Amino acid sequence: MNRLVKSGSANDLPGLKIYFFRIICITAGGMLSSLAVILFFYPHRFLSGGISGIALILDYTLGFPVSATLLLMNIPILILAFIELDLHFVISSIIGLAAYSFFLHIFRPLSGALYVPDEILAAIFGGALNGLGLGLIFKNRASIGGTDVISTIVRKKLSINIGTGIFLMNVVSVSIGAFFFPLYKAMYSLISMFVTSFLIDQFIQGFEKRFSVMIISEKWEKIAEYVTDNLYRGATILEGHGAYRRRPIKIIYTVIPSHRLSKLKDAVALIDPAAFMSVELSSEIMGNWKQGYFSGKNVYKKD
Repeated sequence: MNRLVKSGSANDLPGLKIYFFRIICITAGGMLSSLAVILFFYPHRFLSGGISGIALILDYTLGFPVSATLLLMNIPILILAFIELDLHFVISSIIGLAAYSFFLHIFRPLSGALYVPDEILAAIFGGALNGLGLGLIFKNRASIGGTDVISTIVRKKLSINIGTGIFLMNVVSVSIGAFFFPLYKAMYSLISMFVTSFLIDQFIQGFEKRFSVMIISEKWEKIAEYVTDNLYRGATILEGHGAYRRRPIKIIYTVIPSHRLSKLKDAVALIDPAAFMSVELSSEIMGNWKQGYFSGKNVYKKD
């Protein structure tokens, strides 16, 4: 029986060029997220959620440096990541955590430099900037530790979106913060976390939506030719059997980006007005892996 096993050897690491590009993106994401905390969260005593939120509570109340607290609290979580997740993600997450903590430390004097008196605006723009930073980090198969790692493990086991998982677990840290700060501060923090989780999911899935399209038509050859030659998309011809007319039919299956969907619908209407077309939003597209992306190695392999 085949099963997927985790490959944790150093030979499975991506090529140097790819990994160097990832490090740049992860570092940039850590910088953006730290700026969101320093510029928007610190002045209003908002929380960023998860382990970061607990570290901020300790900073606000006891004066413990948030960067050092983050590093210490993430040690057991990273050990868990070594057990449950692949080596690439763990190494990249260590880089992300180090970058995030480093920029939190050096940007700390900038707190209040861009003061936004409206707390709702601070929550929204802080959450957006934090979401862009974390989205950039997650897009490059990394995290900043804490609940991000836990959310990744949950996604692996239960197929829950990372942003949704982060938001649900962040509610716990906000609930803790509600005991130390006014309740409305926790409510503003939830607003920023919702914006953050939304942008993370959009960043990972892509801001451009993709749709799964199934077309049933007697002129399937012309429609399939239009899809491949004019829209430059792949298509699969499925064999079917009509329940009403009791005869074999051809079904075209393809995945189309949103900006080409209207062209496809117009073309199908012109080629065969009697065609049946079903369109569904695809939340995640996988497959057609490129050899060489991981230097010819797969993160997971069959034994």
